[in-house]
Parts: sequence; structure tokens; C-alpha cells
Amino acid sequence: MAEPATRTRIAAGLALVFLLALAMRALGFEQVFTGDLVVFAPGDAMYHLRRALFTFSRFPAVLLWDPYINHPGGAPVAWPPLFDFMLGSAARLLARDEAGFEVVAAWAPPVLGALTTLPVFLAARRVASPAVALGAGAFFALLPASIHYGRVGNPDHHVAVALLGACLLALCLALVERSREGGIPWGLTAGLTLARVALMLTWHGSLLYLVLVEATLLVTAALTGRRVLYAVEALSSAATWVVLAPVLAASPEPLGGLYSSIALSRLHMIALALVALVAGSLWLLEGTRPGRTPLARLLRLAGCGLFFVALVFALPGPREGLVPALRFLTLSDEAGARTGEQFPLLPLFGREVPRSAHHTWGLYVYWIPLLPAALLFALRGDRERRPVHWALAAWCAAFGLLALLQRRYGNDLAPAFSVAIAVVLARLVGGSASRMGLASSMADRWAGALAVVLGLLLFAPSLASYQLPRARSSLAALRGDPRIEAAAARSAAASLTRFALALRRATPETSGFFEPDETPEYGVIAHANLGHALQYLGRRATATDPFWAYIGPENWERSFAFLAATEEAEARVLANQLNGRFVVTTAAAAPGSVVHQLHWYDGNSREGRRRIEGFRLIDESSRDGHGLGEIFAPRTDAAPAVPYKLYEVVKGAVIESRAAPGSEAVARLELRSPMGREFVYSASTRADAEGRVRLRVPYASEGQAPVTAAAPWHVRIDGRWHRVSISEPQVRRGRTVHVGR
Repeated sequence: MAEPATRTRIAAGLALVFLLALAMRALGFEQVFTGDLVVFAPGDAMYHLRRALFTFSRFPAVLLWDPYINHPGGAPVAWPPLFDFMLGSAARLLARDEAGFEVVAAWAPPVLGALTTLPVFLAARRVASPAVALGAGAFFALLPASIHYGRVGNPDHHVAVALLGACLLALCLALVERSREGGIPWGLTAGLTLARVALMLTWHGSLLYLVLVEATLLVTAALTGRRVLYAVEALSSAATWVVLAPVLAASPEPLGGLYSSIALSRLHMIALALVALVAGSLWLLEGTRPGRTPLARLLRLAGCGLFFVALVFALPGPREGLVPALRFLTLSDEAGARTGEQFPLLPLFGREVPRSAHHTWGLYVYWIPLLPAALLFALRGDRERRPVHWALAAWCAAFGLLALLQRRYGNDLAPAFSVAIAVVLARLVGGSASRMGLASSMADRWAGALAVVLGLLLFAPSLASYQLPRARSSLAALRGDPRIEAAAARSAAASLTRFALALRRATPETSGFFEPDETPEYGVIAHANLGHALQYLGRRATATDPFWAYIGPENWERSFAFLAATEEAEARVLANQLNGRFVVTTAAAAPGSVVHQLHWYDGNSREGRRRIEGFRLIDESSRDGHGLGEIFAPRTDAAPAVPYKLYEVVKGAVIESRAAPGSEAVARLELRSPMGREFVYSASTRADAEGRVRLRVPYASEGQAPVTAAAPWHVRIDGRWHRVSISEPQVRRGRTVHVGR
């Protein structure tokens, strides 16, 4: 046992590492707390806020079915509820109102990210000294691939997954090491059960960890002949099954079906039962007829596992349930081609890399495929702990491969990578110090200093492009630099936040936000990337969102068909099918589409295209802001563009008159948007052979807000101008307004 003074130094070192991790994840706070707003990262974080707010407001209720997604129709929530429930519960304890809720939610990710340094330290202690373990924690604290998911204002489940994954890593390494001692380590077994349960109730991709954890322990048991590991696996898997069974029974049918691999389902329960059966069977078999060689024990494990797996997957349900997960991992689904975090770290298989891996990994990215072998080479002399080394190397290899294929898995790789790279660097420079013939104490200091210098040098590209710019911005904000606040107010996240809040003010309230049994009266049609922000900030239902087509293929296809529609009649049919009363347009709308004509030309006729008659502008964002799409494709033209506009689908009033056959009739209305932009909507037609004139227009000249008319309609019939007033009810109900004779 360490001396008290040593324990104190270790505790102090851990506290410093925790504070370092917290500080690194707090950088960028000025982008989150802007004026009177709390600006969250767009995307998944917004939906976690939606669910956490539900628990905060209706504690201890959990949102399992949401009518605000996949509208019309609603859908079961794809994610397990634990992260959102804990976030809402913590806010319930610490905050008094929704403003306080948002402050708690904004700071939760840095705290969880900083807490992850503790299991990283404990995992490293299984293979290295306290000093090297502290180095592993410091590396994790500084790694941008981890900081990105744990930064302030990004309450996404990934930060909790990294924490629980690090706990599982530390527990696996401890079990592999402690299993030499004979008896069942009950504390570690209970910890494994709790960590597994927590992960499965936090992340819908927990099957990945389930495969890795169980394979680590079962294969180690077979290779080493440590029968106690079979007992640990059987007991903990069975206990996990018992805890999760009532949760699953009380939940609606999972997204993707009863055997879904993209939501907690019967497939997960079957996997747990399989592990318990395989481990229990091998425990009994090894107790009566022990395998004499590692190969014999491995063959037993493989045979037993294949027997039970074959029995299960003879059934179509479990077999078909794995298809979505395999399509996701192999990037053969539609989401893989559209989501930035699913791109590879390095150019692989002809796929583009949107941003250099140096940004989040520095030069360490080139260590990812080499690290398992480098770790085993560095620890080759420590035969007593060889199973622990192989277990750590297996984690680095598995998540390293996934991270190279999809950069999102860098978050899962970070804990194991931090431990392994700290060990490799320490052994690399430590061996050099020993060969120089220095005294032991001096060699340790020299090696430690060199390891730190080398570690920072390998971080250099990410320091220059990620950490240092964030630090300079935050320090400037602390000094009160007004340019920082102005830039933050124009950011893509802030622009979307203000627009979504304005959408909520400009549109009628809908049912079902806090009452999932009720149905929203209408939905908002928008690009999928905007969906979660409109659901949480705008409090309006959408047909699509970053859950992609998984939650509703029909609404997904209709939404994208609407965004691509080139004819107003087609767009109106699709809007009716989606129960979409309002439409959000963006500067990135497809050229030639109805939404492009609305966004760029206010629905006026352009280049031979008919005007848009049944959509009217309700609100728009400021030209000073940036659209969400500019994060991935920055605008290159100098002219500022309005990032978002909000249109309402209306029947439109009909201006009717009589004129000389073939003569032209024109109607014009001068309008002003809430942002102060002045524009004109104009409509024109020719009288038919019987002298009838009919002009359908979407705007009222009185009673209309927040877009307002400067004067009545100006209508020219037979060369004469008329001033015509059109009311809001006439536009909404499609009434006819007669002009002239």
C-alpha cells in the first residue's frame, strides 16, 4: 500500500488533471453564453435537451414516445433514457426554472469529461506507475477528439459514453489482473454489472461495447485458464438482464422493431442471455473436465458460442435486427453519406475527408493503427501482466479501426488510447534514459520531462488549429473584447438559436410538447439538420431531424421530395401529406426548387418560372448570421445572405376583376420583414378570352404580422391603378376580392 505522502501526491495530481480537463472543455464558453442566450451545439444535443427538459418539468417522467418527431405520427425515441433522465434530474436539483436548466445542461459535459480522467487513471494503473497513469489522464484531458464531445454547451450522450466506456475498460483490466487470485471479485463483478447497465441505458450503440467487453473477458479466460472469469461473466450478464428486463417491458416497441440493433431491444437481452449461457456452460465444463491447453479452451469457447448463436439466429427476427447496425457501420445507409462525424479520419476507400485529422488528433493520428503493436512491444518484458496488456491492446485495435473508418468513434477510442500512448511514450523515453547511464532518480525526472515535451510536440498541429485558438478567444472574452461577443452572436449556432426562438414566437402554440399522448396541430417542414433545434427551441413538431430515416422512412422521403420539388402544386400536395403548415427555407436550397425561389426571390417569378402563390413569408433571420450549412461549406461570395426564412402555407386570396381580353393585370404589395428588409411581392396575369382576371396572392395588406404591408395592394386593371385592401381572413380562407367593374 502506498505511503500517506504518496497517496496525497497522487490525489493532488488527480485533482490537477481533473481541473485541466475541466478547463480545456470550458474553453469556448463565450460561444455558449452570448448576451441573454445559452447557445447549444446544433444537432443531437438539442434533442437531449428536449428530453431532459421533459424530465425537469415533469419529474420523474421520461419521454419514451414523442409526437414531435416523425410528424405526423410521432415515433418511439431511439435513444435509451438514462443520460437525459440524469441531466433533467440534476437540473431539477440545481435549478429553479428553464433558464437555470439550460445553465446546468451547458456545464454538464465538461464535468462528465473531467470525471472520465479518474477511470482513465485507474485503467492506466493496471499497466503503469502512478506518474504514467497521471500522464494518461492529462493526455485524455488535452485530446481534442475527446474535448469536442465534452465541451461546454454540447450535452450529447457521447460524453457519458466515454465516461462509462472508460469505467468498463478499467473494470475489464482489473478483472483480468485480479482473476489470478482465485475467488470471485464481488466488488468488480458488481461494478461491471452497474457500468454495463448504465451504458446500455445511455447509448443505442451499446452492442459494440457489449461485444468488446464480453470478448475480452471470455477470451482471456480461455487463454489463461482462469475459470473465475467465466463465473464473473455469467453472474454479471445475468444480473444485467434482470435489471434491464422490466425497463424494456415498460417501454414502447423500440425503433427498428422488437429485435432492433439501433435501439435497446430484445436483441440486447438475447445477447446478454447468450453471454450468461456460454460463460455458465464453460464454467461448469472447466470445473469437471478442464481444458489442458489454451487452444483447447479457445475451441471450447468458439464451439459453445457458435452453438448458441446459431440457435438464436436461425430465427428471422434477431437476424434481420442486425441489418441496420451493419449498414451503419459499413456506411451503406443514407445517413453515412450526409453526416460529418461518420467520415473517416484519413482518406480511405475513396471517401473525402472534410477536415484534416490533425485538427483533433495532431500527429497522434498516425499512431492509431500502430499503437496495439507498439504497446505490446513496450511492455514485452512484463510477462506477469501479459493478459492485461493484450486486453488493452485489443481495445485500442477495435476502437482504433472504427475511429479510422468513422471519426465519431475517436470519442470511444480516447480512454484506451490515452492509457496506451502514455505507457508507450514513458517506456520509449525511459529506455533512452536508462541507456544513458544516469542515476535512477535523475533518469526518472529526465524521462518524465522528455515524455511531456515529446507528447506536446506530437500535439502541435491540434494545438495550433484547435486548443490555442479556443484559448485565445476565451481569454479575449474574459478581458471584455467586444469583437468576441459580436462574432459569437453571428455564429451558426447562435443564428439558428435566435431563428428557432423567433419561429416559436411567430407561430401558434401546439399541443403535445409536455403531453406525449396529445397530437400537435401542425408541423414545420425543414431540412433534417434543423429538426432537433426546431423541436427544442421552437417547440414545434417536424417530419425529419438528425434521427434520419430510421424513425420514419415515409416522412423522410416526403420531406426531401418537398425540398426538391420544382412545381408549387407538387410542393403543396407534399406539405398537406406532412401536415406542414410552416416551411423553413435556407440559403443552401436546391437551385430550381420551390424553396429556392421562396428563399432567394421571395416567391416572385424569376427566369421564366411562375410566381409562388400559396406561401407567404412570416419571419426571417438576420443577414449578419450564418447558416448551419456554412459549417461544412462556407460561403465564398461576398454578399451576405439571410440564413433562414419562415414561410406559411396559405390558400391565398383571389383578386378578381374584368378587363379587355388579353390585357395584362398586375398586383403589387410593398412589404417589410421583422428584420427591416423591404421587398415587393408582385403578381401578373392576362385576362382570358371572356375578359376575366384572377390573381391569387398570399399576403394581406392589413392585420398581417410580423411581416407588414406599407400600404394597400396596388392593382392595375386596363391601365388603371386601384388601391385594394385584403384582410388576413381572406388570405387564410382563400376568399375572393372583387376589383373595379
